[in-house]
Amino acid sequence: MNLQTQVLVPETQVVANSYTVYTFEMITKNSEGSTIFQKQVKKRYSDFVKLEKNLRNELSEEELPYSLPPRTSIFQRNASLDSTVTKQRKIELARFLYDLLNDSFDTKWRNSESVKSFLSLPTNWNVILQSDNGGAASGDHWMSKFRDCKNALEQCKSSHDTAALMHLRLDIKALDEEISADSVTLTSAELRRRKNLLGTMKNDLNELSLQTTSEKLEMPQEVTSQPFIKRSSTRNFCASPSMSNAELLQLQKDTTKEQNQDLDQLREVLGRQKTLLVEMNNELAQQNELLDGFNNDVDVTANKVKKATNNTKRFNDRL
Repeated sequence: MNLQTQVLVPETQVVANSYTVYTFEMITKNSEGSTIFQKQVKKRYSDFVKLEKNLRNELSEEELPYSLPPRTSIFQRNASLDSTVTKQRKIELARFLYDLLNDSFDTKWRNSESVKSFLSLPTNWNVILQSDNGGAASGDHWMSKFRDCKNALEQCKSSHDTAALMHLRLDIKALDEEISADSVTLTSAELRRRKNLLGTMKNDLNELSLQTTSEKLEMPQEVTSQPFIKRSSTRNFCASPSMSNAELLQLQKDTTKEQNQDLDQLREVLGRQKTLLVEMNNELAQQNELLDGFNNDVDVTANKVKKATNNTKRFNDRL
């Protein structure tokens, strides 16, 4: 299970009558109530603004699902030293850190290098959050999702549903990302076992996708069922000693003509196979484009929903 990190702001300090420094204390406890991680950092509001910018740069400028308190007006001199502004920022900056560090839905933000550097977190920060028997729970959760994917693959084999195949690819990608995220806590044997299981499923899925695409394109009958090209009955000829030179020459011409006809047929079949493979490749390329677009839309929508949820929660807390 993922442990919760408590964020406190025990004090604030005005420096050189110019800006305010906030002291943040982070405490993580296990299920027994024992403290397994504790850290204090001192930060200005401008440090959080830089963190937000660094996170956008590090993670391809995705929309950050957590909100900082608004800036003060440039026309209000030393407004940041106002007790009301300081009190409000103290609450909202603590909430920003709490949401960031305890987000189990989208962990890429708290696991980013920018956050680790900003808070001077230890290198085993991920291990700390997943401690207290977190590895076993994670393994059960991963295997449960893997079994669901395997059942979905079996259903796709009978239905040949292209949309279901695309959704299955997304689920397999999520399992692959979980392996990468849990690589620190998993043993080498367990990590290798999961990769092998997922690799086998990916191969089965690719074969099924090719088969489904072939059926959609209706492969020509002569390519799939006929043995190849019917050989000429006169190809293996035997010249008779009594045949004249003219007859031998004519026989050779007839044989060469039949061989050329067979080669023409072979060229036609190979041409159809090439056309079929090109169409299959185009179909797979379109599926990959749709899959990438769908995946990006899911990420963007999830971030927007999460940000809206956090804003709603803050609004309700103010009531």
